[in-house]
Amino acid sequence: MSYLPIELNSEQLHFVVIGGGIIATRKIRLLVNSGASVTVVSPTATAYIAQQAMLKKLVWHQRPYEKKDVERSKYCIIATNQLELNNAIQEQCAGLVCRVDDAFLSDFILPATLRRGELLITVSTNANSPALTKKIVRSLEEQFDEKYTSYIQFLGQCRQTYRHNKVLLQQIVDERFLNYSLDERQQELEKLVRLQEQ
Repeated sequence: MSYLPIELNSEQLHFVVIGGGIIATRKIRLLVNSGASVTVVSPTATAYIAQQAMLKKLVWHQRPYEKKDVERSKYCIIATNQLELNNAIQEQCAGLVCRVDDAFLSDFILPATLRRGELLITVSTNANSPALTKKIVRSLEEQFDEKYTSYIQFLGQCRQTYRHNKVLLQQIVDERFLNYSLDERQQELEKLVRLQEQ
């Protein structure tokens, strides 16, 4: 089994999640944080799902699954603990399916992610070892700390302003710019610009 890594504009996507337990919540948290539209179908749900429903961050149908829930869905995440029900849902889903009970039956998976503002790093072992995936993400969290949030924003702004200056854009991809304060970054950027103008 081999997956194609692809980034989609999540704000234009709608996911139906069948199930409201802990594993479903992990997937839902990722979807909500990415700005996707989410509908959850489950008689019971975790506190997180209930809270997000109250905040209007998702829609929660507090009832058992019905066939109509997935008949028009393009993306369906099946997260119940009932094998026969999961099989039935997969057959009835009109679109792509992610099964949390068996990735090898899935059309797509949601890899583990690390997000620092606009920086998004995904990690996958093709469902061979979720434990290793978590370990790698924890390691990346230390390597790519919160400084990257403002740094990536700075790089994006520079790319818009100096898009034709490839030399400058290469120069600012440097660890010293990562570690600078906001003011220091701006000052060093202005120095580099002046040097190029001489």
